[in-house]
Amino acid sequence: QSSRRQEAFLDPNQSVAKAATEAHRIHERGQSLLPKAFAMAGDPDKNADQLARYLSAADELLAATKRATTKANPAAFADFESGYGDWTVEGDAFGTQPAQGTFKGQQTVSGFLGSGLVNTWNGSDSKMGRALSPVFTIEKPYLHFLIGGGAHKGRTCVNLLIDGKAVLSATGKNNEALSPSTWDLSPYRGKQARLEIVDEAAGGWGHVNVDHFVFSEEKSTDPDQDSLPLLDPALARQIATQQGLIDDSTLLRWAEVLRSPTSDDPSHPLFLWKASAKDPGAAKKFGQKWEDQAKAFEAALKETELLADFDSGDAEGWTSTGFSFDAAPTKSPEWTPGTDGGLVTPAGVLTSAELPARFHGVLRSPTFELTRNSIHLRLRSRAAEVRLVIDGHYMNRFHQLLLKGTILKTGDTDTKGEFRWLTMTGDVNKYVGHRVYLEISDLSGGFVELDEVRLSDAPLPPEPPILGRFILAHKSGDSRAELANAYGATWADGVTSLQNQKAAPAQAAWLDFVWREQLWPRNPDLEETARAMTRSNPPEPLFATAMLDGTPENERIHIRGSHLKLGDTVPRHNLTALGGSLAPETASGRLELARELVSKDNPLVRRVAVNRVWHHLFERGIVPTVDDFGVMGQPPSHPELLDWLATEFSDSMNWSLKRLLREIVLSGTYRMSSAPHPSLDRERLAVVDPGNVLLHRAPIRRLQAEAIRDAILTVSGRLDPAVGGPSVPVHLTSFMEGRGRPKESGPLDGAGRRSLYTEIRRNFLPPFLLTFDMPIPFNAMGRRSVSNVPAQALSLLNDPFVVEEAGLWAEHITADASVSMDDRIVRLFQAAYCRRPTDEERQQIESFLASEPDQKQAWSDLCHTLFNKKEFIYLN
Repeated sequence: QSSRRQEAFLDPNQSVAKAATEAHRIHERGQSLLPKAFAMAGDPDKNADQLARYLSAADELLAATKRATTKANPAAFADFESGYGDWTVEGDAFGTQPAQGTFKGQQTVSGFLGSGLVNTWNGSDSKMGRALSPVFTIEKPYLHFLIGGGAHKGRTCVNLLIDGKAVLSATGKNNEALSPSTWDLSPYRGKQARLEIVDEAAGGWGHVNVDHFVFSEEKSTDPDQDSLPLLDPALARQIATQQGLIDDSTLLRWAEVLRSPTSDDPSHPLFLWKASAKDPGAAKKFGQKWEDQAKAFEAALKETELLADFDSGDAEGWTSTGFSFDAAPTKSPEWTPGTDGGLVTPAGVLTSAELPARFHGVLRSPTFELTRNSIHLRLRSRAAEVRLVIDGHYMNRFHQLLLKGTILKTGDTDTKGEFRWLTMTGDVNKYVGHRVYLEISDLSGGFVELDEVRLSDAPLPPEPPILGRFILAHKSGDSRAELANAYGATWADGVTSLQNQKAAPAQAAWLDFVWREQLWPRNPDLEETARAMTRSNPPEPLFATAMLDGTPENERIHIRGSHLKLGDTVPRHNLTALGGSLAPETASGRLELARELVSKDNPLVRRVAVNRVWHHLFERGIVPTVDDFGVMGQPPSHPELLDWLATEFSDSMNWSLKRLLREIVLSGTYRMSSAPHPSLDRERLAVVDPGNVLLHRAPIRRLQAEAIRDAILTVSGRLDPAVGGPSVPVHLTSFMEGRGRPKESGPLDGAGRRSLYTEIRRNFLPPFLLTFDMPIPFNAMGRRSVSNVPAQALSLLNDPFVVEEAGLWAEHITADASVSMDDRIVRLFQAAYCRRPTDEERQQIESFLASEPDQKQAWSDLCHTLFNKKEFIYLN
């Protein structure tokens, strides 16, 4: 496990590296501007006051916009913002005034507009009552409203009454969230009617929530669309001037963010401010809730095992590849424009966001022993992938039935711009005690920032919002003005810390949020630098499977090869017979091993390489056992030749296989005939070299399976010589059945591509190639077997592929009518055997062709016959 598999980044023209160098130069400029990221941020007290004023002014702008909208929209029938008005209320469920959100002890009510609504829970589900609207005439075709609460038909509902009878009715969905509902009033236009809100149910979900009745000409399913009009820049300018704000366009951004539905999430930085508008006690209530959560969370953390944090500025053992990661943690607030337009990352974080998301990288942890059932990572990320590699098993993404939970996929890692805890669990508990490492990548156009990694046997409770608690720590009173001042003080402290190149995690989160949402004027120089960064456009990365040094790991002996019977731990080293020097303690030792294997005093590797080339050219190596040069192997037939070739290969040829091949094939040995020289004594040869081990003649060699198929394609004219491209699906016969059978069969001739491009499936191998001894692709094989069995002759005689190619060859050779029969026969022999036909062969062929009435079939049969001669598949 000291070495790891990786998909290595390739950059053949250094184009990505050049783009990364330029992006780093831009980042250095942005980092220097970071302390002054916000314009007009000088005196801390003024900063705090300005931000508090922005909050109050945004409230005022939203309220003024709502008032203007209400006046401009007389179709708003009832919104319960200022009481029940002319409605008639009966019973004790409605109270004397509409509710202002959620009652104490009630689940959180959401989805209503403004601050007032009908909420008949009013302390419990046991209370009941009715509310009747004043009489009105139906003039518009549609009525939109919001409804939630119980789903009791006729008992927790809203009714449209005409002549005292309910003609339309709607209920909630046993949910405190109010959802839109629309009635088509077209059949009742011109009639007088009343609306009735009913709560006549006690017990579970015995209440109803109602808000915002709007009559409309439009069949809209969004009844609150009129409540979110465009904000008026002139009104914003007027309020900004009155409040003494530095920028009215920034005020518009505050108002947009405040009225956005995302600010209803308790983790949102402005949640407390928005919630306190509806519930004055929200800050106190959530503050206590978050403190309780914090205590539970801290208690849970104490039960975990810390695997990594980077607060000390050290990331020992963590490594990175690619262009986006720096394996060193941030040592001060870091400008990170790669966080989807964000600003800053706090110190003590490993980040890939210093550069844009178009730069990619992979971060890897040191190898560690898995001691707990779950792994927790505190990340800020989007479109990142986290993998747990167990015992070096790199293929876990393809074995999720056995390794569920060992991958956090790109869709699972979007933390919405915040640092959050993500957990790897599932089958992780099955591998406690194993050696593992984490691999974190941003290859899908995202980013990732890693803060902390912990192990535990139990899930972590929710972590309370770090920024919300930080803001409340600055709050000195219970009023809303004090809350605004707390926001302002947090802002002022954050800006001051940034100017001093220091920022706590909560301050960094607040600064990042304000920058991202454009809630304070920005430094134009930094904005221009950020735009320059977005223009960085490196090419898409190329990858190749390669090895990578990991954490140095010694392995235990597997007794008799069993992983269940482990012996002593053995230090990493080369074979004892080859020196056996120990690997360095700080590295895997692969590089040192490679250097030892190719060193001048170790001839083994070059001997093996040369011998394999000789084996492929002569069908027998100088050492016949090409995979075994040890005591169980056979001795070389020409030891001096082997050593001379090995020395030349590593020295003058500089390990070039092309130069080695050229040296051998241009030699007199390779060019010998397979017939012994006439001057040699055949009787003596039969005694001295009966097996031609000493090479008194060239060996007779049969072509390999792939070469036979390619030769057939070549002479028939069907061969497609294109290099590269996808593999061609194997042609399936009726006999190729079984589990995993491909859905579609490939073409009979493999689209004319070389055998190299035929798709290989271990259970559905090409029958023609198997017949001619293509190895089963289960294990590596240094020497193929060469058989001579009847199935080979039968394949050449009957295989549809051979018959089809013989027909194509015949068509090509007869296509030109001006070519004589004799010339055609010569061309056939030259293509198939690289020689001219003998007189006897020519006479036999001419006689055969003359006797056949079907000339097309005759030429096809002739081509088929030439395929079946041994001369076609043997090198003689």
